[in-house]
Amino acid sequence: MEDRFAKIKEGFNASNGFLKTANLRVVEVEQDHAIVMLDAGQDELNIYGMVHGGVYFTLADTAAGICALTNGPDVVTLDSSMNFIHAGKPGPLTAHARTIHAGKSTGVYQVNVFDAQNQLLATALFTMYFFRTSKPHAH
Repeated sequence: MEDRFAKIKEGFNASNGFLKTANLRVVEVEQDHAIVMLDAGQDELNIYGMVHGGVYFTLADTAAGICALTNGPDVVTLDSSMNFIHAGKPGPLTAHARTIHAGKSTGVYQVNVFDAQNQLLATALFTMYFFRTSKPHAH
């Protein structure tokens, strides 16, 4: 089982173009848990000098998707909501995702986004849809 999780982590880090473009990296994958990181720099800031909300969402959505892959073969986001708690500054951001529920066709995932001081910046809830595709993919 751990080998499968290592393949998910390595596959996404090596071949997922969006993760590379967004400067995201998968740092941990375990059953019902995933951690994704991003080093927020000047390109991730809004006009007020804070990390853009879309960066939080992208980080959280990716973490939820990786976590969901521990429950199903292929996944896409079906629904989501996010609450922004604190403004982020440039530096490392970490999204911790965990499974709330995994059914046959959908799963629900809680994601918290933290800064380097472990301050909660945002919290989100994602509903993911499980499906099977014949297309080759990273995991």
